Amino acid sequence: MTRHAAGPARTDRSGQLTSAQREIWVLDRCSRVPAALNLSYALLVTGPLDVAALAGAFDDLIQVHEPLRTLYPTVAGEPVAMVVERGAATACLDLSPRTVSGLPEAARMADEQRRRGFDLATEVPIRVALLLVSPGDDGDVPAGGPTHVLLLTLHHIAADGWSLHTLGLALSGSYAARLDGRDPAPERPLISCAEQARDQWDWLASAAADQETEWWRARLRTASPRCGLPRTADDGTGTHLSRQVVALPADLVSQIRGVARDAVVSPFVLLLAAFKALLLSWTGATELIVGTLAANRPTASSATVLGAHYNPLLTSTDLRGDPSLAECLLRTSATMLAVLDHQRLPFPALLDRLGVELGWAGAAVPEAMFLMDRYPMDALRLTGCDVTGLYLDDETAGVPAATPARLTFFVREVNGALTLSALYPPDALGDGVVAQALQVYQEILIDLCDSPETPVSRYDVLFGEPLPNALRREPGEPTLRPVTELAPVEVLSPVGAWSPAYERRSP
Repeated sequence: MTRHAAGPARTDRSGQLTSAQREIWVLDRCSRVPAALNLSYALLVTGPLDVAALAGAFDDLIQVHEPLRTLYPTVAGEPVAMVVERGAATACLDLSPRTVSGLPEAARMADEQRRRGFDLATEVPIRVALLLVSPGDDGDVPAGGPTHVLLLTLHHIAADGWSLHTLGLALSGSYAARLDGRDPAPERPLISCAEQARDQWDWLASAAADQETEWWRARLRTASPRCGLPRTADDGTGTHLSRQVVALPADLVSQIRGVARDAVVSPFVLLLAAFKALLLSWTGATELIVGTLAANRPTASSATVLGAHYNPLLTSTDLRGDPSLAECLLRTSATMLAVLDHQRLPFPALLDRLGVELGWAGAAVPEAMFLMDRYPMDALRLTGCDVTGLYLDDETAGVPAATPARLTFFVREVNGALTLSALYPPDALGDGVVAQALQVYQEILIDLCDSPETPVSRYDVLFGEPLPNALRREPGEPTLRPVTELAPVEVLSPVGAWSPAYERRSP
């Protein structure tokens, strides 16, 4: 995360941004890649889509949720949130179907859409396009009626993971109502994004924020932001990361859920514990910091508003003494329970107040990240149609990103299945090293389910010579694939086709 002052002292709170929005605004200005902060989705819609009802549903969405029609001009060097009228925002909605020949052409257009940045000062942070897909030369259009691809791109300043679920529900309700000839009457947020921002900045000036700062000071005093991963001269902010993606085997996913249930922890905590064990065996750092994200919706009203509100959390777990995997899980669970009770202090404010004191000047904080979510558009339902999320498989391009983290493990749930992405700067970690880390991580997960008393030191020997770097595939056209079609342990990243066969070891 880029470090900067947590925000100016302002007496006039009109047009205030949330802490997360201000952080994103700064990253957007620093980024060398226009699309680094885009959230782009391609959705295959099969069946009798009512285009007019869909356009009306988006119009309802923009009218009710102000972050979708907000500009962010700069005044005296600071961003100001300026809500515009609905009519000025709906120009971004291109829902007149454009005919394309097959999914390959749709993939090219999806790729173009996601690579276009936003000018936050002059453009609302949402774009929508609709493609009507005719059969291509390879007959790649599914049966079942007309086929459309809906392209949705938002700037991260207007939405986070929580927002996207809310957006999907709202869009589904308005579409269904319009299809039935009813008044859509979309549910309005209980609080505006500007009011939420004002509440957050007021809280930051309170004694409660000072108490939170003291808690974090004690918590992080002995923790290290550096976990020993290779470093580069360039922190990578606003550039491209390499990505390797695997789908965890279904039987392992089932076991993960079962063990988490028996241990009274979430699957997220179990997966995070395995990641911490991986980093301990890899680097030897016994009290390292792993970053994650909290929704940071402290009130019922804040749960209804769009915009970026998430807060990065620094989780530090003491793993001294060569703990077993079971002990690692217990300690990680205790860590998460503690930090979730103290998630309200914005991350930039924490760094501003404690960074120098903790000796973190010049450090990439955090160096390692672990994230988990559900497919963001899984709540979208268009009555009478089948809606399937599409994965844009671009074999040669990196992933636009705005983070200096050396390694991020990102688990996504899609229809009960779990995919795991490893994201890393290509000049810091070799492709073969990351492929090896993915293999060891799955070994740890298997043992955490089957042999939880295994000591973490058992995996030290697995980090010997790294696997050979996978050969880069020849440049080709991006393709769209259903997100449910990731094969177990298939590497779909731009760095190659290393596809190991993971099998359980004999007892």
